[in-house]
Amino acid sequence: MKLFHKFLLALIIASIIPLLIFSFILLKTTGGTLKNIIDQNNANKAENVTLEVNSFFVEIDKKFDMARQIERNPGMTSAKKGGMLMEGFISSKHLLAAYLLDDSGKLVSGMHGEGVAFSVDKALFAKSSKSRQVEVGAITRDHENNPYFDAVYPIDSKSNEYLYLRANVKYLLKRIEMYLNSGVAGKKTDIVLIDASSLSAVSLKDKKLVNLPEEAVKKYAGLEAGKAYEQGWDTIITVQSGGPGWLVIFKEPLSEAYAPVTKLKVTLVLLILITGGVAFLGAFALAQNLVKPVKVLMAGMETVSIGNLDYQIPEVSKDELGKVAVIFNNMTKKLKKLQEDLKRTERLSTIGQMSNILGHEIRNPLAAITNATYLINMELKKNPETNPKMFKRIEIIENEIKSTNKIINDMLDYSRSRPPVLSSQDLNALVRSLVEEAKRPENIKVDFEFGNIPNVNVDVEEMKQVIRNIVNNAVDSMVSNGGRLRLKTGRGSTAAMVKFEVMDTGSGIPKDILSKIFEPFFSTKSKGTGLGLAVVKRIVEERHNGIIRVTSEKDRGTTFTIELPVVNLSPGGTA
Repeated sequence: MKLFHKFLLALIIASIIPLLIFSFILLKTTGGTLKNIIDQNNANKAENVTLEVNSFFVEIDKKFDMARQIERNPGMTSAKKGGMLMEGFISSKHLLAAYLLDDSGKLVSGMHGEGVAFSVDKALFAKSSKSRQVEVGAITRDHENNPYFDAVYPIDSKSNEYLYLRANVKYLLKRIEMYLNSGVAGKKTDIVLIDASSLSAVSLKDKKLVNLPEEAVKKYAGLEAGKAYEQGWDTIITVQSGGPGWLVIFKEPLSEAYAPVTKLKVTLVLLILITGGVAFLGAFALAQNLVKPVKVLMAGMETVSIGNLDYQIPEVSKDELGKVAVIFNNMTKKLKKLQEDLKRTERLSTIGQMSNILGHEIRNPLAAITNATYLINMELKKNPETNPKMFKRIEIIENEIKSTNKIINDMLDYSRSRPPVLSSQDLNALVRSLVEEAKRPENIKVDFEFGNIPNVNVDVEEMKQVIRNIVNNAVDSMVSNGGRLRLKTGRGSTAAMVKFEVMDTGSGIPKDILSKIFEPFFSTKSKGTGLGLAVVKRIVEERHNGIIRVTSEKDRGTTFTIELPVVNLSPGGTA
């Protein structure tokens, strides 16, 4: 048997057997617990409906306060009684009618809703008249099959009157309907209110009145309150209400009530089947994935081997093979950098040779031109009648000679190969002397913020060139609108370095060219070689082992930061 098949079989066994054991335990524990939770939830729902029914009868009882007021005020006029009935009826959504009857059952005063005709349950009236107690009638229905019941309160007064109320059971059904629309119960769930005394019942689903067999009502009444029973295809929960003692029946199909338990069983079976398939596919895919990174590595090595050093092997995995890819990519980057450094060295060598030729072949003619210009200028000054335009033209020639000399000097500086002549220098004094000697526009102010720093090892002439270049660039950026130039020194990022910052409030450097400003021959000015900052970077980093950084914000200014090594560093870490 091949290793692949052994691995596949072991993985399937290791995944299926624990799953079967876990599924059995889960079904026994979780299934039973889930069923108990469902039963308890339905019992709570039935109890809440019962509380709603009890609240309904409490509201009916409050309406009997009208009769109690008449008892406490025997002299109350008929008009006042009628007004009280009207007010009590209008403020009650659960009443269909409110009447005041005399001892013969005739109407004295009253109100009833639209579509409700005056009628009295004579048997209920007679029963209340005989018992002198509040009597509640059975649930009945009107001509539209809307359920209602009557209640009679015998008023203990000289007039011997009765308060007769007709309660709207349909209103009660609307109040308890929210327990079916809560999103917990299913579409087939029902709540039934049963009047055991009259064997009449009202179903919430159809809101119609039906008569039940006496055996069925006794069976419901005999069930333990709040306990779930299975009857046929339904689960039944019975709770006794207050008031006249109606039964509240919560009925829900077993398929809906215990749907989560059934779903759990089906899910477990599907889980076993799916896991078996996934285990097989996973083992197969795992073997394929072990080979795939190796193929990617081989393809990457072949690509690099033909000279494409820009190629980077994608992340193949998080394991050892992934680390191999990372190491290979780093090796490729270093190889590319070495190649670029070699090209750069060759380019610098070419620039150096060209600079030597320019210095020898062009400077000599420029010197002759400069001398000749000087002599011409002197001769012209001796002649008072000389045209002033001639002096202007001589000045243009001199400026162009200076510009050409600067280009040659920049190229010679960039290609300089001699080692720097390092000496211990006070950077604060060097910066101050250079900046104070230089000419600058009156609209530019200079702030010196010098810290207490040790001397630095620098080539004086080269460092002067660095400071001039950066300060001149800062001044150029502020010359049109003015500004403030801040020159700051202090400790560097390590104890072995000191920091020099040049901050201006000029127009700033656009983000898209900020990364290019140190590149040779890159310039945004109309004149110049673009070697100024390239020379600065080479002097600082290559010839002085320093660091140069730049940050800039549009219309807020630019900051150049240079870090240079100190002269001596003691073992304790201070200069």
